[in-house]
Amino acid sequence: MGLARALPELEESLTEDSAAWELLPDRDYKRLVAKWQAAFRPLVESRSRRLTGVRALESARAKLPQNVLLFSGLRIPEVASLGGRGPVAYRAVELVKVNAELARQLELVLVAEDFSWCCVFSHESGSMVHEELYELPSSAA
Repeated sequence: MGLARALPELEESLTEDSAAWELLPDRDYKRLVAKWQAAFRPLVESRSRRLTGVRALESARAKLPQNVLLFSGLRIPEVASLGGRGPVAYRAVELVKVNAELARQLELVLVAEDFSWCCVFSHESGSMVHEELYELPSSAA
């Protein structure tokens, strides 16, 4: 049995809000998480180069449309993310809109396909934590 599984509500949103999408297989999910850990974990742990809450959402929305990767299943204690419903990853082509409520509910990580930025969501958003957007220096992306 594989790790990744489908999330019908996310697929419905991606159908409406992107030119195309695909569910990524387990091997791609594992590579995506490893690459995200290497690129963004240090920023999350140091709490640097980030925007939070409304500013994070506005920044993410301003970067669209863009090809993005969306995944869950990774525990990120700094933003109270427990990993959502487990391992899942999608690639969306020309995503034009972020459904923040759904992203929070699923505890998604939204990352630009070129790994220049990511936005981390938590189901706890609005209470004790907020969305957080991290950007890599242009030479690191």
